Amino acid sequence: MVIFQTRLLITELLRTIAATVLLILCFHIAPLHAASFDCTKAAIQTEVAICGDKSLSILDGFMGAWWKGQNKTSEVINTQKQWLITRDKCLGNTLCIKGTYLERLEETAMVESRVGKYSSITNEIQSSMLEMYDTTLKQIVWAKVDYYQCGAYNECSSIYVVKNDELKHLPARIPKFDESKETCGIEIEVKPEVEMLSTEMHDKLGRLYARFGEISLFGKWVGHGDKSSVVTYVLRKGELIPVTAEVDNCYDDQIEYKTIVFRDLPKR
Repeated sequence: MVIFQTRLLITELLRTIAATVLLILCFHIAPLHAASFDCTKAAIQTEVAICGDKSLSILDGFMGAWWKGQNKTSEVINTQKQWLITRDKCLGNTLCIKGTYLERLEETAMVESRVGKYSSITNEIQSSMLEMYDTTLKQIVWAKVDYYQCGAYNECSSIYVVKNDELKHLPARIPKFDESKETCGIEIEVKPEVEMLSTEMHDKLGRLYARFGEISLFGKWVGHGDKSSVVTYVLRKGELIPVTAEVDNCYDDQIEYKTIVFRDLPKR
């Protein structure tokens, strides 16, 4: 009887150990994130490292969406193969892997950025990758940002994110200021009457800057820059929402911003 009970205990113990091992393996290998390949079939150190790092997995998913939209000529395919060889040389070094992804994705600007409503867009397009954080969904979001000259004195910014395995423009709520209201000698705290434009982050006047989980869009209102604005956004539910704006709408040969705080924005 004692021997039988002992065997039962050993059997249960072995089952518990097996279940624990399986759980650990699933935790480390299962496709928990947005990698472009099946993490259960990860065969090399680089792929295992990608599957084990949330940010890298999402970045790899971005690469998959980017690759899906490419015109796959023999030159493009060969370049991608060479990039994969370079990436895999990183082995399990996550910083090295991340660097190869960023370098590859920043090489080519999105074709759409060259076609906008501004006829004076130049061929000089700079592209960079931006790691953002959605404060509502509590998740990392990688974005591709194109910068280019548009108009006589401004730059434009376009932001692309992954949506349904394709790169799409990032939705945004863009404030439209009333330029007839000067800011000379006044303090602005809250301006709920500022019109909000629900649009996409495509060919938006202004240079985009990122800091501390926020992004800011700087735009000149006149060529010499005496009038300008800096709007700061956060990402919420996949949409850029303005939280504050610094506005200088005063001809006084000085850069003196007044603060606008956006509160209780109307829901779409």
